[in-house]
Amino acid sequence: QRKNLKMLREEGADSLVMICKWEPQITLLKMLPYLGAGRRFVLYSEYIEPLVRTRELLEEKKMAIGVRVVDTWLRKYQVLPGRTHPMMRMNGRGGFLLYGTKVENNLRKE
Repeated sequence: QRKNLKMLREEGADSLVMICKWEPQITLLKMLPYLGAGRRFVLYSEYIEPLVRTRELLEEKKMAIGVRVVDTWLRKYQVLPGRTHPMMRMNGRGGFLLYGTKVENNLRKE
């Protein structure tokens, strides 16, 4: 583990993928320094609210660009001659993704 942590500190990560059960901000803020500038990150959550708050934080601190929150729900359709309708037995649960690109924020306040 120490070898992996040392490598992460020295070389950085090419991408970041997180699955969040609760509030992702603290973990994301601790992991973003290891992600190189211009690299992509994705967070998954069952709930949209934590991701919206995280998006607002990233935009406020100018830590990322292209930050979006999208849902992952996919509706399958049954297509038959003369009629088309959603599949009758579908799982209504999906989740939400927050994704974006990290930027280097070296602006100094003078």
